[in-house]
Amino acid sequence: MAVFTTETRLSERDAKDIIAYTRDYVYDYGVIQRYVWHRICQNKGKTDKSKLNTEVQQKFSVTKRTANSVIFNMQGRYRALKELKKTEKYQLKSKIEHLEKKAEKLSDTVNVLKDKADQNELSEKQLVSYRHLKKKLYFLHQKIQKKKDI
Repeated sequence: MAVFTTETRLSERDAKDIIAYTRDYVYDYGVIQRYVWHRICQNKGKTDKSKLNTEVQQKFSVTKRTANSVIFNMQGRYRALKELKKTEKYQLKSKIEHLEKKAEKLSDTVNVLKDKADQNELSEKQLVSYRHLKKKLYFLHQKIQKKKDI
């Protein structure tokens, strides 16, 4: 079965009625989409398509084809969002692991400098560096905690 797509360019002066109809239809289509989206989210993606289709047809006075189009579109978006969240969770876990490794290395460096600072073996420049690294380690732990709290 061949599918053809057409594109139409309309003059605002000559086709005011068609343009108005299209604008109204886009608004109505958006209302139907939001309604179906809320219904799908309420049921956590598990919906009876035929019941939802009938409900949309009756509530919004649209054809079965339009209702099906909206339902399939919203189900696809729901599945895409679900997959996106899985990917985001994996990426966040990887970021946390990377930051923890970085904090561990930095902590080792700070501990070595701390031992030297306790024995007054640091030069002025090393002491400034030690204080800077301590602050950096503190803020790194804050960043890790924020990511874990998400």
